[in-house]
Amino acid sequence: MGEQLFLERFVWFDNETRHGHFPNAFKLAAKFEISTKTAQRSIDYFRDRLVAPLEYVLSRKGYHYTDSSYQLPVTRISEAELLALLISRKLITEASAGSLIPANDISDDRTPPRDPDPFSGKYVSKDDI
Repeated sequence: MGEQLFLERFVWFDNETRHGHFPNAFKLAAKFEISTKTAQRSIDYFRDRLVAPLEYVLSRKGYHYTDSSYQLPVTRISEAELLALLISRKLITEASAGSLIPANDISDDRTPPRDPDPFSGKYVSKDDI
């Protein structure tokens, strides 16, 4: 939930900046009910980590973009692409937790070998012990 709110701040701040509303830490703090220090840290993160071309305009007491072509680094994917990613993740997770011995190599009446015999290096079954 925290990451979603964090992203929502950036989207709101970006929108306000694009529309020439000159947002600042005080407006951001009021909108999202956070402290002005947290709001300023969010703006700093936006500018420094997301490389937003922000500049504070003292006469307007807020930020504007020095490059109006800037876009938030948010990747948009379709519902089908998201579904494909989720299915792939599930398949990989299940495959990595599965057996390395194919199911058709194991008969129902015996269990797969557990540990190698320390002297011969061969695997032994429970019946051999």
